[in-house]
Amino acid sequence: MNKYVKFILWLLVCIIFMVSVFFLYDYLKDSDEIQNELQNIASSSGNQEAIDFEVLDSNQERVKLSNYFGKPIVINAWASWCTPCCAELPHFQKAYEKYSGDVEFLMINLTDGISETPEGTLQFVQDNNYSFPIYFDLLGQATKAYGIYSIPRTLFINESGEVVKDFTGMINEPILEDNILNIL
Repeated sequence: MNKYVKFILWLLVCIIFMVSVFFLYDYLKDSDEIQNELQNIASSSGNQEAIDFEVLDSNQERVKLSNYFGKPIVINAWASWCTPCCAELPHFQKAYEKYSGDVEFLMINLTDGISETPEGTLQFVQDNNYSFPIYFDLLGQATKAYGIYSIPRTLFINESGEVVKDFTGMINEPILEDNILNIL
């Protein structure tokens, strides 16, 4: 094959790749917007009952979300490799120190056993002087129950066991505070 034909084929492959990336990005962006819109519709039309799941605590004991019903609950799905997760953890520590008697905090680490292990996570928590309780989603139940495909993810559940607010992405301290006050 001569140089000209190779160049044309290479150019066509590049164009096809760029067009594919453009349409894939547009599709994923629309899919994410649809998911956020569905969450907004659900929260504006009334609270949804929280879906129960089971995680492991730092002693490797099984714990169910429903064990905490009857008290307001803040769930945060996170991982130590996630920069936005790490940026918001100090806000959760501060809120935990302020509200731990009135609100249950379930800081659920998305532990896969490879990039995130219980031992590594506990070391990370200790190194950063966090005292909030850590739970591990080794069984993937929390991830499946709430369709967690992006982190951080924070849910606010009232004492009746209903999801009042569901955030995907990093939240700041005022948003955390306002939503905790909303479920108290």
